[in-house]
Amino acid sequence: MNTTYDLIVVGLGIMGAATLWRAASRYSRVLGIDAYGPTHSYGSSQGSSRIFRRAYWEGDNYLPLLNHADLLWNELEKTSQKQLLFRTGGIFIGPPSSRVVAGSVRTAGQGAIEHELWDWSKITTRSPAFNITRETQALYEPGAYAIAACDARLEMLNEAVKHGASTDFGHRVVHLENEGSDVRVTTNGGRSYLARSVIVTTGPWIADNLLPELKQLIEPRRVPIYWFTPKSGFEKLFAPENFPIFLYEREDGALLYGVPSIAGNETGVKIGFHNRQ
Repeated sequence: MNTTYDLIVVGLGIMGAATLWRAASRYSRVLGIDAYGPTHSYGSSQGSSRIFRRAYWEGDNYLPLLNHADLLWNELEKTSQKQLLFRTGGIFIGPPSSRVVAGSVRTAGQGAIEHELWDWSKITTRSPAFNITRETQALYEPGAYAIAACDARLEMLNEAVKHGASTDFGHRVVHLENEGSDVRVTTNGGRSYLARSVIVTTGPWIADNLLPELKQLIEPRRVPIYWFTPKSGFEKLFAPENFPIFLYEREDGALLYGVPSIAGNETGVKIGFHNRQ
């Protein structure tokens, strides 16, 4: 007799792994399926580092989720007994007209988030790696941190399995079909599962391979990221204990973000443009 799962999670990137982790502690029959192995370089969420901050310049609507996420990140680190969070603090820099600074200040105030306002002098003293003009301003959030993303994802999967979740790696889900009050999940290898509910977290190829009705509604984009190795003699300036995660708004409105090196396979400073192809 086939098992009917309470929940099947399709796609085990960071979103799917987090879902499987939390679901496994609530349901007795949970399954996660991924087209590749536990570690691979094809996921949109793969990589060794990510930023966590609460003083979102984008607005305070995110705060309830961020506050809860902060609790869970700390819970995961404590449970795993491994360092997953690198508490670098976060600095959000820009000119006087900056959306990043003004928005971060507003959210920090509304959310009672610990923060400091820095002028040019404070920025150059506390974070001398930044080459800025005297008009530059910044908000510093001491509670911001860098997350060891790949390690955290694997710990989520480990915790899910410890709580009784099952996994099926190496099989791509190709069909979802309602079957009475359940959902039948079929993979490219001919495997078939039944579930009360299914959560799909497959990333940008969801419309190409699984839910083509979404193709007109979403547009996957590739966003390049770069790593820069500090010049000889300046390495200490960019070490995690001296160099916070950052957002930097330029005069032309372009927004960069960066993370110090927290993993041996990503050396130097990681820098990318926000929402730019």
